[in-house]
Amino acid sequence: MGSGGTSGRTCTRPSRSSCRGWEDDGKWNRGRNGRIVSAVRDVIETVAKALADTPQRVAVAETDHRGTTLIEVTVAPPDVGKLIGRQGRTIQAMRTLATLAGERLGKKVTLEVRDATGA
Repeated sequence: MGSGGTSGRTCTRPSRSSCRGWEDDGKWNRGRNGRIVSAVRDVIETVAKALADTPQRVAVAETDHRGTTLIEVTVAPPDVGKLIGRQGRTIQAMRTLATLAGERLGKKVTLEVRDATGA
């Protein structure tokens, strides 16, 4: 069982009130800049920034399309390969995290990676 510190990294269940990023209902919270974001988006943003060499250029957008939540991660061109990983293993793990976090909220989640040049 985690210590419930301020980082929230030791939490294993979103229902714990000590976990950063989860409120009592487990759906929405206020991000680092005060915006309201979903827990799925927050998880993906945290992982993407940890992997990228230029975390300040990581942008995560969340949109809903016909019952599916689309999360788009935009990173600098050199960081795209880091997010994809060897044989796509890293992006597959991120998609698994997004899917599992979405299931807890009753959402279907799709994750896409884009480079900042727009290509």
